[in-house]
Amino acid sequence: MARVGVDLKIDTSEAVAIADMLSDRLSGEQLDRLMYRTLNETAKKVRTETKRVVVQDYAVTQAWVAAGIKNPKMGGGGGRWSCIIPMDSKRGVIGQTFSASGGHLDRRSLRGGRRVPLKLRAQILRGKRSELPDKMAHQGGNPPFMAGGVAFTRTTGNRLPIARVVGLGVPQMPINKSLPKVEAAIVKYMTERLVHNFQHMFMK
Repeated sequence: MARVGVDLKIDTSEAVAIADMLSDRLSGEQLDRLMYRTLNETAKKVRTETKRVVVQDYAVTQAWVAAGIKNPKMGGGGGRWSCIIPMDSKRGVIGQTFSASGGHLDRRSLRGGRRVPLKLRAQILRGKRSELPDKMAHQGGNPPFMAGGVAFTRTTGNRLPIARVVGLGVPQMPINKSLPKVEAAIVKYMTERLVHNFQHMFMK
């Protein structure tokens, strides 16, 4: 299993099976070179493939996704290479990263002489608006509201302080809805590079 970031695990068994078949024709040193080169190339491709796939499912830009994926770090040797690609855990802000509507007092609706807030909705998934909870349980337990185009919530029972309401971050997207597509794209690229590198390095 090749590991991306902290939580995303990519099943590379297909590529490993090909490497096992090729190992009969290579020395230990040659196989080590082949796997290092292939894994290194694949790691560099992760940013491109992840941002391309994630924007199909989530209402974010490729630039925002790419900014959250850091440079790969290779480690190991002797046939046991590893690759970690750090991901920024910063979450997208409702109303900033993800477009939002509602969350303000509805002048048309009165209950007992009081105006009530419209439900705050955000477009996190592509083509779909999700309704935010009435109370932000993990940010103080108070309702969210819009101010200056950004969603906020009060973190205590007082008027201040307030905090921006956040949604998913880059690391959560590939391991949720986009996982099958991300995995398929990365494994496809890895197997293609493995075969190409074998032919280029040892079949001259």
